[in-house]
Amino acid sequence: MNKDKKDLLSNELIQILEKMIEDEDDITIRKVVERSYHIKSPTTITRDNPKLREIFFHFKTLQKDSKEKLELAVKSSNRKLAAALTNAEIKNKELEAKFQLTLSAFVAVIRASGEFGGGSAWIELYDGYQKALDETFAATNLEKGKVILGNFKNTEV
Repeated sequence: MNKDKKDLLSNELIQILEKMIEDEDDITIRKVVERSYHIKSPTTITRDNPKLREIFFHFKTLQKDSKEKLELAVKSSNRKLAAALTNAEIKNKELEAKFQLTLSAFVAVIRASGEFGGGSAWIELYDGYQKALDETFAATNLEKGKVILGNFKNTEV
């Protein structure tokens, strides 16, 4: 086989293998032969031309290494994602507990203010009391009218 023919086969093989890697197609000798215009049998790569065999196995190893690295990256990413999700769930539970504590304290303050006649002072201090009451009822599932409000003026509960 002359040098020009060997170069032609080498260049064609490199182009085919690069395309197979780009397409994420598994590199096999049969697939290379199917895609080639000049390589007519697998033995052209495996026995007849050591340079073609070297090119083929270089790309085969390159593809294998790339797949392994990708699999490791995906596994690592999945582990990191799972850890982040667990941390977020823990943080969410902590925030929910703090919210429930704050909400309970808020309900207690409303009740105490109403019982001891401080409702009108609380209303003057806090202009948005009705919205706060509505949100408290919604968050605690309290029925309206069950909270003692004492002397709150014009308060519909």
